[in-house]
Amino acid sequence: TNEVAIYDISGRLIKSFKGTFIENKDFDISNLKSSIYLVRITSDEGSITRKVIKK
Repeated sequence: TNEVAIYDISGRLIKSFKGTFIENKDFDISNLKSSIYLVRITSDEGSITRKVIKK
């Protein structure tokens, strides 16, 4: 099982998606306000965190 977790800039979990995802999967974040977020993607192969700016 994979997980995509979205955190606000202070590190608070805002939203998460769990399941089996394919490449180029879209996630609906339209309800999130304009801000800077940290997105952590976790899979069996490891995890990666990236900064995302939503306008």
